Amino acid sequence: SAARRISGPVHLGMLTSICGFGALLFAEAKMLNGVGWISIMGQISMYLICMVLFPMMKDYIYSFRNK
Repeated sequence: SAARRISGPVHLGMLTSICGFGALLFAEAKMLNGVGWISIMGQISMYLICMVLFPMMKDYIYSFRNK
């Protein structure tokens, strides 16, 4: 239940961060463009790890403890 309460702010924070870093994709400087891509990929990967992988691992670990 705590994960459901916190998921809304996490989604919003991730979306605003990706939009902010996405603005760097329109920069003329290639270095800023690269920083934008790397930051967006980092945000997406951390989002998937925190919202998908960790809950799956937690459920997997707790299923063995309860047996």
